[in-house]
Amino acid sequence: MPESTYEDTQIDVEIEEGFNPDYHQQSAPPGDEWLPPQPITTNLLPVLPLLPEMIPEHLRPWLTDTAYRMKCPLDFVASPALVMLSSLIGTRLTIQPKTRDDWTIVPNLWGAIIGDPSSMKTPSSSAVFKPLTRLVLAAQGRFEEGMRAYEMEMVEYEAQKKAHAAQAQDRHKGKTIDNPVSYPEAPTKPKERRYIANDPTTEKLADLLNENPTGLLVSRDELIALLATWEKSGREQDRAFYLEGWNGSGSITIDRIARGTSYVKFICIALFGGIQPAKLLGYLRAATDYDNDGFVQRLQLAVYPDKVPWSYTDEYPDKHARDKAFALIQQLADSDFST
Repeated sequence: MPESTYEDTQIDVEIEEGFNPDYHQQSAPPGDEWLPPQPITTNLLPVLPLLPEMIPEHLRPWLTDTAYRMKCPLDFVASPALVMLSSLIGTRLTIQPKTRDDWTIVPNLWGAIIGDPSSMKTPSSSAVFKPLTRLVLAAQGRFEEGMRAYEMEMVEYEAQKKAHAAQAQDRHKGKTIDNPVSYPEAPTKPKERRYIANDPTTEKLADLLNENPTGLLVSRDELIALLATWEKSGREQDRAFYLEGWNGSGSITIDRIARGTSYVKFICIALFGGIQPAKLLGYLRAATDYDNDGFVQRLQLAVYPDKVPWSYTDEYPDKHARDKAFALIQQLADSDFST
């Protein structure tokens, strides 16, 4: 076979008439210019403001003063205040929506502050929860005092048990007992009244609810941290536990290999925390899909108000309004709602 030459293998390429290899570098003819790229934005509709007249009269001066001094929306203090009050009432009071029907509901509330970072979410809720902190400190003092008395009673109880056991042995040997000692009744260990928990496991929360059947408040600085634990492997039932606790009127049985079986007679959980809009978006999408279990709908007092104009404010708190609100909160905590 003869050797091939360049001339033999050369392929003639027909170039279309009018083809210009530098066409892409040329400017487009008039009328075909591309407009400058525009960012894709989602503009939210304006939010109707929460008016002071919408807040209960006894809480209005305190909450409006707090919002004014912190330069945060009124929603940021009203929402945690109502959730806190619902946790203090708990299962001690029920509402009968219908006149003849025996259907009753527990006034238990969930809420959240939705806002960007550094938008005063945590400071505003912390300011509102101050009266709850007072209740917690007072309850801790009573519990510690009760524990000291309990420990002294336990010493007497153990001594009396030993004396009773010794007399039983003497009696068995036929000895005469001049001053018989009866078997003592064990003292009751005091239970600490809990109002709030910040980062409890579900198992510990079940124990706290057994000791506090009226319910308590779970407050998280970042609500997304709690939601993230529900997504972990092995913690899938935590979500169902909280959803059941929203009703406030149910009970639940927890079976675990390590802890055995625990029965919670009254499960009433008030929930509150802060969350950023972007982190909440995924849960809002899930609420429209097959993953919709009612969690988002349970956040009845979730607020996402428009930002308020900021100005430097340094004024003393309204002591009269604060003390009046704190007295009301103390009254709710102490009331048994029997009358």
